[in-house]
Amino acid sequence: MLHHPVDANEAVEGQRAQLLLDALRINRRQAVIIYPNNDPGSAGISRVWDSLRDHANVRLAKNAARADFLGLLRDTAVLIGNSSSGIIEAASFGTPVIDIGPRQQGREHGANVLHVDYDRAQLSQAIARYMGGEGWQVRFAPINPYGGKNTGKTIANTLAGLIITPEFRRKLIAY
Repeated sequence: MLHHPVDANEAVEGQRAQLLLDALRINRRQAVIIYPNNDPGSAGISRVWDSLRDHANVRLAKNAARADFLGLLRDTAVLIGNSSSGIIEAASFGTPVIDIGPRQQGREHGANVLHVDYDRAQLSQAIARYMGGEGWQVRFAPINPYGGKNTGKTIANTLAGLIITPEFRRKLIAY
């Protein structure tokens, strides 16, 4: 599980984190949970994760080295949360992803990503879909919409076709 805050309200984010745990039913499954980034609201999620320190089925990590994280991502039954790694890196491994809430809404994604709302029934159904019986799990073809063969050439050709005007190069910051 890798879930970041969407709302600055710590109480709201804590409730969402608890909802994820309730849907996952960690008493029956093994879980690796990586703490959220430090965006506003993250303390609410972290408090819920902290409450699992002594849980036999849970491994908590404040962060993970890139190689370790990619190994986990490759071997996990399903990534649950709202991290961009579920949209980008997980596709390269064919890892199923349950993307929760609006954080990644509108981003291009592979067939391995299932979007759900913060709703216990939707989450439970999605988990059951990807983790049927004991030892059974779904895998997808490792097709990543963000990379692959000739990606650099495709990007270069796209950039070469752009008409660069002074307005295009001018940085505009508006608050």
